[in-house]
Amino acid sequence: MGNYYIDKSLLFQTSNAKINATVKSFTNSTPESVILVASNSPIQGSFPSAYLLEAHTSNGKIDLNVTDKSPKTLKNGAKIILDTSNGYISGIYDVNSEWHASTSNGKINTTLNLVNSTVDDLILISGQTSNGGVNAFLKNFKN
Repeated sequence: MGNYYIDKSLLFQTSNAKINATVKSFTNSTPESVILVASNSPIQGSFPSAYLLEAHTSNGKIDLNVTDKSPKTLKNGAKIILDTSNGYISGIYDVNSEWHASTSNGKINTTLNLVNSTVDDLILISGQTSNGGVNAFLKNFKN
């Protein structure tokens, strides 16, 4: 697909063609939403953290790099939802509130950077798969 810049929100939707993009924020602010929807194809690329990031596909993998140059700028309340069937989920994600991944017939293999978190913060992390394993490496980034 290519290189793109985002200010407020982004929607990529395709059928039978992969999503593979590098996206950056215009102002280094946190976008409201990044929605990626594909059928019968993978979703790949680098995207800025957003208040809501969703990636949904069938018959394809999800392999994303969802990070910020400065994790300190990531606002609390960001939610990441990843869902596929017949594919694996992998990548690196900055997480400060919620991260959910679900697949069937595939594994989950990710690195989760827990950013701006303290011992009192509640971060929800869930990974669900059938016919595959789960391997999540958690890293704590101090602000």
